[in-house]
Amino acid sequence: MSDIINISNSAVQKFFKTDYLDLMQMPLNMTFPTWGLIKHATDAVGDVQSHGVPFSDAGGFSSGKIGDSSDMDFQVTNYTLKQIYMIEAIDSKTINLSARDEGAFERLVSYRVANMNKALNRHMDRILFGDGTGALGTITAVTTSGSDHTCTISAATWVRHRFRRRDLLNVQAIANGVYRVKSMDPANKKVVITQISGSYTPVVNDKLYIQEAKDNEPQGLEGVLDATTGSKYNITIGDSWQATQKTTSNKKLDIDYIAAGYLDTMDESNAAPNCLVVSKDQYRKLLVLADGMKLLSYQNVASGQDVVLGNVPHLFMEGTKIPIVLDFMVPAGRAYLLNKDFIFERAAGKGEFVKGTEGFLHYEGVSSKNDRYSMIYRKYLEIFIPPTFHCVFSSLSTT
Repeated sequence: MSDIINISNSAVQKFFKTDYLDLMQMPLNMTFPTWGLIKHATDAVGDVQSHGVPFSDAGGFSSGKIGDSSDMDFQVTNYTLKQIYMIEAIDSKTINLSARDEGAFERLVSYRVANMNKALNRHMDRILFGDGTGALGTITAVTTSGSDHTCTISAATWVRHRFRRRDLLNVQAIANGVYRVKSMDPANKKVVITQISGSYTPVVNDKLYIQEAKDNEPQGLEGVLDATTGSKYNITIGDSWQATQKTTSNKKLDIDYIAAGYLDTMDESNAAPNCLVVSKDQYRKLLVLADGMKLLSYQNVASGQDVVLGNVPHLFMEGTKIPIVLDFMVPAGRAYLLNKDFIFERAAGKGEFVKGTEGFLHYEGVSSKNDRYSMIYRKYLEIFIPPTFHCVFSSLSTT
């Protein structure tokens, strides 16, 4: 078994350095498609990224006679790449049994890497719609029985697919220990977590986080597009660097409201949004409304990677067709009019599978009481979202 998992094995090197890295780059996920629709670049060099952003046209126009010149207003964005990890465990017995049949080990690991890709896409889509803090939800009520804590999540922060059985979480602070998701009750917005380390007991108003993620995740749409003060990417939020924000409480997402967001975004950015992303609650109501008004057509949508979402409903707006994309990571009371050409994953390469002394599979060992190996995928990236090109609808009616 040692040879088949060893870094010196040329076949294993090919799998982990080429084939599996390519597999981890596949972004399409029909349940969480938005991550696959944005722009992806793997050419970032260095920890801190800087871009010049024009805030004006050339200002030297005159009439009647030659006037003075005026420099363009360029401001510089700065942001630091974040580390993300995807870890998958395989027990030693399974590896031993697979190693005895030629090709079985490859099939085993390929399946696990495909599972890692599926989970990674879910988390990246979650991050894309997040606020950059890594928060999954805010506790409004909690009951404790032994090491199990039943947490009710607020309606405003509840998104079912932020949670999966066996996900490892922190509560309020990384130092408070690790908790494992045991079960969920989506109808009542509840999640049961089992404490596996630490002694902290969750209380009302605590927030749940993916393990180690608190304040360590890339920027997301909620954090960037909801901002009204402060700065994003080292540029002050304000004129020409703020999203169009539609925040009327309990407002229905009807055609007039969408048109207002669309036109206000065009007015601010001189570019038209080209994608409407909604939760399942808003999707159902919007399709019924738009179909009744004969404002829908159905066609495919190409992503930044030439991947296609098939037969997606499109809304007619100012002579153009805007795809209505259903994404299960969008909270029920929110929707986004996005220009997907101005949302960028900036990554330093395709990422890598972390190599250890035993190769690409890391033995967890007796000390952790786990007779198993783990694969660790690591990537350095940030999500760059110039806010001016987008519109966010929040506090929408969900009834």
